[in-house]
Amino acid sequence: FAAYLDLACLRVAVRLAAAGGLRGTAVRRLAARVAGQVHEAARRTLGPGQGELDRESFEAVFPWGPAPARLGGGTGWASAVLAEGLIVPAGGGYRFAHEDLADWLQGMHLDLDEALRALVHRAGRPTGTRRPVPVPHHRVGPVVQAMLLLGRQQGTCQLARQLRELVEALDHDTGSWWAARLLARTLLQVPDATPYTEVLRLLTDRVVAWHRARRPVPAEFGPAFWTELPVPDTDRLDLLRRLVLADPAPPATGDRYLDAVAGLLSAAPGVVQPLLTHWFTDERPLPATPHATVATAAQALLHTHRHRALDLLTEVLVACAHRRADELLDVLAEDEPSAVCRAADRWAHDERHARRAAAVAFGLRAAPHLRSEGDRELLRHTALALLARPADRTLHGGALAVLVHDPHTRDRYLPGALRHFADGDPQFPPSALVPALSTHPDPVLEAFRARLRAPDAGGPEAGAA
Repeated sequence: FAAYLDLACLRVAVRLAAAGGLRGTAVRRLAARVAGQVHEAARRTLGPGQGELDRESFEAVFPWGPAPARLGGGTGWASAVLAEGLIVPAGGGYRFAHEDLADWLQGMHLDLDEALRALVHRAGRPTGTRRPVPVPHHRVGPVVQAMLLLGRQQGTCQLARQLRELVEALDHDTGSWWAARLLARTLLQVPDATPYTEVLRLLTDRVVAWHRARRPVPAEFGPAFWTELPVPDTDRLDLLRRLVLADPAPPATGDRYLDAVAGLLSAAPGVVQPLLTHWFTDERPLPATPHATVATAAQALLHTHRHRALDLLTEVLVACAHRRADELLDVLAEDEPSAVCRAADRWAHDERHARRAAAVAFGLRAAPHLRSEGDRELLRHTALALLARPADRTLHGGALAVLVHDPHTRDRYLPGALRHFADGDPQFPPSALVPALSTHPDPVLEAFRARLRAPDAGGPEAGAA
């Protein structure tokens, strides 16, 4: 706006200078005087009414005839301003041509504290005090611009204080039109809302509390507000994690905060998938779905919207190293065995032992659900890569169990697999031998007998056998 205003004032000055023969520095000085008059016009539009200048005020600021000496003399100020389209006729008066510019200019001259007292913080007005003239709702723009100016000139702490007071005013009266609009529009228009994270968290707490108390929640703070906020995605997902507790129960209509998260996940899975795993530690129940928690809602979202970045999801989950992540990987092993086979193949060649252990664990989960020879080949390479590492001896039992699942490698690796099983290898689940029962019943049954005769025959592994 500042650059546009400077240019517009310079163009007006050029028109005025043409009649007086002014050039160079004199024109720039004249442009500064024009800017001063534009600001004076903005101040005058702050009075009661629709934000317009009546004819008398307009002519006092921009004379039609000779201008006073303080403006540098000359004539035709009104004509020049109107010709450049900075101000236009409106009914019986005049107004700024561009509403956003008018809001910005008026906001620079608004007494913000007085405006907020009049529009929002009216509860403390003494009894018998004369009620002010109602301010039209469309005049919210200058107040928002004054709020933004406060942040730019006096710092984020001062603006945060005003924003907190607006939240408290809303808590007192959730139907306060001015409190809701000023709070929402200011937070959406700041360049970066990160300095106001504590205010936003306070607001999320209030939204949830209003919902639980069956108080109306201002529409300004629906899901769209939170998805449009100028905050990093980490903060956005954390705020939405708090807000899903305010989602209505079915069959209520309208947008839900959980739907907003789903939209973000679909649009940018690479960004949102890792952030959703932070929800796995939040076991608070969702009021709208009594049997679900915030953590299980995150699992459901990741599973439902998995197809946009399936391979990335497996990496995100294994890196998470959380029980909820393992549960989802188990489900993926059944629903998306090809993706889990690709992941297991990657992890088997990873230098991190935890990744190689995951290759065994989830390769075994996927083995019963393979649908193609390509998947079996990937899992075969996974197991062989692990067997080729002498240092991974503790994983060899699981790798052999994978090879027993594969008809192409069962004959060769079954004897070694049976020895691991009979010796009680914890990485070798009894279920891994089920496919071999139909092709090699005698050695498999003998291995089960040996396992049941072992000293730990009363343990859980023997019970599973």
